[in-house]
Amino acid sequence: MSAQPSNANRVAVLRERMSTVVGRTLMFVILLGIWLLAANLQPNFVPTPWAVLSTVGTWLGDGTISDNIGTTLYEVFVGAALAFGIGIPVGLVLAQSRFLDNATRPYIDVMNAIPRIGLAPLFVLWFGLGQTSKIALVFSVLFFIVVINVHAGVKSVEREHIVLATLLGASRWDIAMKVLLPSLVPWIIASLRLTSAYGVSAAVIGEFVAGSNGLGYLLAYHSSVLNPSGSFAALFLLALVSLTLTFLTMLLERHALRWRNPGGRVRAAQRRREPTGV
Repeated sequence: MSAQPSNANRVAVLRERMSTVVGRTLMFVILLGIWLLAANLQPNFVPTPWAVLSTVGTWLGDGTISDNIGTTLYEVFVGAALAFGIGIPVGLVLAQSRFLDNATRPYIDVMNAIPRIGLAPLFVLWFGLGQTSKIALVFSVLFFIVVINVHAGVKSVEREHIVLATLLGASRWDIAMKVLLPSLVPWIIASLRLTSAYGVSAAVIGEFVAGSNGLGYLLAYHSSVLNPSGSFAALFLLALVSLTLTFLTMLLERHALRWRNPGGRVRAAQRRREPTGV
């Protein structure tokens, strides 16, 4: 009797997965059809998918992809490392100090609200035409995301946990390392997921404004010479980079937060012990 609910659950999961595959395949076919229709109606402005793939293949052979993707990823990774390395301690300090939080909150909100595309020319003026200006732009975007998420994560910690740790003799350092930081893992993972979108976008904006390499430069250059195949190929590579970073972040999230779903491991162990002949 115990095998019947289990089999029913497996059938339901299988049906859900099949419906997801069918839905995504149908959406892909619809989008491909719209693309082909637009390419037939405006061949001078919208390339065919085959032309885009041909351009990507050419770039893959001559090293264009490796050079430009490497440049953009370097800017994203360095800017993100600085943002997380500085943003996490700042968020912790602001969440622990009511005075500093109240004093800095309006300035953080104002600076976070400034469109980064408006700061890109200033960063080029301050840091030059090299990669430093792009790294600074990535940092300026991600720093506030990290600070705000860490601040919110600390505020979401149950007050009783901190009180209990204090009663057990924990110091402020022990509370920060053993109570607050573990509770911040989901919020830090959320910041990492935003990095794949906003970090790449910031690097691309910097390469738009003043760049001689990178995916943003590729997109700007081929758009300026009216080469739609090159522009679409650069967009395809940007989407591929963002999707790859998002996928890696999801794997990290699944590994780092596996403790939040202990029931899944229990159910899996129970299924292995279930008799199959009943």
